Amino acid sequence: MKNKRVLFLLGFAWLSIVSCSRCTLDPGRSVNNSITILSYNVENLFDDVSNGTEYREYDPGEGEWNTRLFHTKMLRITEVIESVIPHGPDIIALQEIENDNALSALNDNYLKNFGYRHQVIAGEEDVAVRVALLSRLPINSVRVHRLQLEQITGYPLVKGIRAILEVSLNYSGEELIILNNHWKSRVEGAEETEQIRLETAALVGRRIREIRSENREAAVVVLGDLNENHDEYLRIKQQYQTALLPEGTETPERFIEKSLFLTFNREAIERRYSVEQKRGDDKRVLLYSTWKDTEQPGSYVFRQEWNTLDHILLSPALFNNKGLSYNSFEVVIREFFLNSDGYPWKWDPSKASGYSDHLPLLLTLSVE
Repeated sequence: MKNKRVLFLLGFAWLSIVSCSRCTLDPGRSVNNSITILSYNVENLFDDVSNGTEYREYDPGEGEWNTRLFHTKMLRITEVIESVIPHGPDIIALQEIENDNALSALNDNYLKNFGYRHQVIAGEEDVAVRVALLSRLPINSVRVHRLQLEQITGYPLVKGIRAILEVSLNYSGEELIILNNHWKSRVEGAEETEQIRLETAALVGRRIREIRSENREAAVVVLGDLNENHDEYLRIKQQYQTALLPEGTETPERFIEKSLFLTFNREAIERRYSVEQKRGDDKRVLLYSTWKDTEQPGSYVFRQEWNTLDHILLSPALFNNKGLSYNSFEVVIREFFLNSDGYPWKWDPSKASGYSDHLPLLLTLSVE
């Protein structure tokens, strides 16, 4: 029987709950002095057990979802992961996993030869899908940060807001901190839901400032489905504040508190690292966006238009040419998981067809 434990962690003002399986601490080393990290919104991996929080079409007690469809979905996810790198990347950050049972079934039955000895998922009671992580590298610690929306003045409590999963991993003495996200969707409208994304970005920003205050050399990767384009502020013609803001764009001083600022310039992020080391300037959270390092226009399509809703954002410490350093970024594209229009082949449970409406993102870090 697998050793499972539930950790209850209190940090900031958010209750932190995590379900962790096989979190033994042992040495981790990549054979080619690099670490590969895949971020993938798999689009609704639900198990075949009814527990009351599923979307209706994935509830075995209500709809047509069953064990056969569950295994078909896991097989499709495995096909994508296998196509990225032989034997899979070192770390996989997943979005839209129902629970630990679904994650364990995927890892034990379909990824069992990939060597993911460590798995963790955010433990929540009132959400349909969660964020999770599989890793060959050992896990040092896990925290889950959950937004309490009733604290937002003038905004009603909304159930089902997904938590942020923070995982600290070890590579031969080097610490890597991954923040896996799945921010509020835009289904009710981009502007109507922006306030929730702003509060979530503020949460991420506060945590990054705290990490930097403890260790300015900390390598931090913020990734996942943020449900916002890297150039969202420009797309809306600067009509309102967005959670992601391009560095260099003129914005009011008050935007600094809640937004994450993105740069696409390596020299700029290297300069930022030097400034932080000398002055300890923590006011503006500046991260490097990898989207400018690819010619692919997006990872998700809405109304036949590519969007950059999935992200891999890097802290300045990954550009200091020591320890862990940024190497490359790729939007993973394989013909078999695209439809006839060249867009992501959306998973259709009624037909047991397709893969996901998102493309996976691959990050490679070099180890000095």
